[in-house]
Amino acid sequence: MLSQRIPGIRFDVYSFSAQVSLWPYNSRIRLPSYEQLIQCVRTDPALENDLVNFGNLSTAVRNSNDFKVLMTYGQHNRRDKEEAEYLKADSEGDKVVLNPLPIRNHTTIVPYVLDCNDKNSLRSALLSTLERNPEESDIMDLKKKDKLEREVDALYGIRDMKLNLLNLISRQL
Repeated sequence: MLSQRIPGIRFDVYSFSAQVSLWPYNSRIRLPSYEQLIQCVRTDPALENDLVNFGNLSTAVRNSNDFKVLMTYGQHNRRDKEEAEYLKADSEGDKVVLNPLPIRNHTTIVPYVLDCNDKNSLRSALLSTLERNPEESDIMDLKKKDKLEREVDALYGIRDMKLNLLNLISRQL
C-alpha cells in the first residue's frame, strides 16, 4: 500500500461499508461480485498476486504507523459490522475509528452525498443507479418488492444526523 512506500506521510482513509479482507477467501462476504472476483482469481495469476499483496486492509493498517481509517457502516448490517469490527480488532491503538450509522443498509455513503430530507430525491437517485447499472448484481436486491422503499425510508430516518461528506473529510482523524 502507498503508506508503506512513502513513509512519513499520513494517510487518512474514509471507508463506507467496506469489505476489508478480500484474500484469503472471506466467507463473511456474500456478494455476487466477490464470488465473481474469486472465480477470476482461479484463471488469472496476476490478479491472485495482487490480492495476496493488497487484498487484506488489516495487513496494511498493522504495517503502517501513518495510516488511519474511519470505517462507516450500517450497525444493523451484520456483514458490514463484522468486517468493521474485524479491522478494528486486528489493529492497535486508534488506527481504526468505527463510525456506525443506525441503519441496516450497505449504502452508507448515500447520506453523505445526497439530501436525505427529500424522499423523492432519494428514490430518484437510487432508481437512477439501478437504471445505469442494470447488470450490477450487488444492487439487484433493491429491485425486489418493497426493498427500494425500505431503503428510502431508512435513509430518510437518519436525516436529522445531517451527514455531509465535506464535514466528514474536514474532521481530523
